Amino acid sequence: MEFNFFSKNRSVTFVTMILASCFLFTICLPSSVVATNQQERQSISVENAPIYKLPTKNAEIRRREGGESRGTTRGLSRGLSRGLTRGLSRGLTRGLSRGLSRGLTRGLSRGLSRGLTRGAETEIISVPIPARMSPFASEHTGFTSDRQPTLRWYISDSWPGKIEFTLNETRVEEPVLETYIDGPTNEGVYQISLADYNITLKADVEYEWFLAIVPDPEERSADFLGSATIRYLAPSDELSERLSSTPKNKLYTVYAEKGYWYDAIDNLSRLIDTRPDDSILRTHRMRLLKQVNLPLAAAYDSKMLSK
Repeated sequence: MEFNFFSKNRSVTFVTMILASCFLFTICLPSSVVATNQQERQSISVENAPIYKLPTKNAEIRRREGGESRGTTRGLSRGLSRGLTRGLSRGLTRGLSRGLSRGLTRGLSRGLSRGLTRGAETEIISVPIPARMSPFASEHTGFTSDRQPTLRWYISDSWPGKIEFTLNETRVEEPVLETYIDGPTNEGVYQISLADYNITLKADVEYEWFLAIVPDPEERSADFLGSATIRYLAPSDELSERLSSTPKNKLYTVYAEKGYWYDAIDNLSRLIDTRPDDSILRTHRMRLLKQVNLPLAAAYDSKMLSK
């Protein structure tokens, strides 16, 4: 009896151990599978990452970014004090100068009034300027196969005012386009489409585009400015054939390989707009931006990946 009872207990214990092991295996399996899938996706994203090839070696650097090199936020305090000081100085100087011909009292009165008014108007503005404004552009003149491309940029902070956008044709005095865009409400990537303004790029002509935050319209040397250059270059027959045989969600890899920066970043960004949580797309854009020395813009995509 004792032997049989002991055997039963051992059998029950053994069965219990098996069931517990199966339960633990069932719990642990999904997490291990998820981890494996994530590693596989990361491996795939690294292996298939686009590589941008410069169309012209040792070309002149044309891109400019707005912001301090370390990305620290600047305020408008310097602009405010300059505005007040210059307002007083210019008002007094102009007033006194005109006073020589119109009467010293009248000139001094107007000078003080205008100087104080202009200074006070400037002093009202007390908003921090974004730490960085980076055109999504290669350092050198970038190519596009689109006569009406979409231009993008990264901005690190909100801006309550307008942003001035200008497109210039090289060696032409009048701008091709000058308009004002509402400032962003958050950090992020923003864009302007030339098609919305009926602007068409000429073939083999270099254009320079500017983004400017203008703290003081009377003192444009204080502008917070970013700029880059672009050139429309019709695709070759070989490139057109490659593009026609490439899936739409992989076009950016071909554009990057052939040196068409603006087309590569545009195609990739459009995909991200439709699938913002796609880690592979984010990683690929991050790698493209790093290849053209835009680390802070790339860091934005990295931050979005970690959310």
